[in-house]
Amino acid sequence: SGRVTMPNQPSFMAIGSSSNPTSHQYWPWGSIVFNEGSHFSLGTGRFTAPVAGKYIFYATFIGSNIDDVYRYYTRKNGTNYPTANAQLRLDTSATGSNYGYGTSAIIMNMAAGDYASIWFESGGTASHPGSANTTSGHEIFSGFLLG
Repeated sequence: SGRVTMPNQPSFMAIGSSSNPTSHQYWPWGSIVFNEGSHFSLGTGRFTAPVAGKYIFYATFIGSNIDDVYRYYTRKNGTNYPTANAQLRLDTSATGSNYGYGTSAIIMNMAAGDYASIWFESGGTASHPGSANTTSGHEIFSGFLLG
């Protein structure tokens, strides 16, 4: 009938990266922790809404010890959401050993078939300095249907 009930609520968590992410690309997620309903695709890095509703998405990233600015955009159907400039921004520095760390949380109205993903941009270097690590806990993308 289209209703979703517990414990079958669409939800997922992806971590790490499958490659060295380069600027101006979707984040290449490395592995899936859980994927209730199989609505997240590791191949595309997208969560596709199975039913219309409000969804919440979390994205967590760590910076580096080089001079750069990292921007992580939550996208809906390929467009930054909720506005063009909404982002998780990490300013990094070559001095010191403290890495910037941040998490964004976004509630998104979605129709069935809409998709959410994370877009990465680097203000300086062409790639993220972290090596491919499919199980790193530093990069996390998760979400679930609120209702």
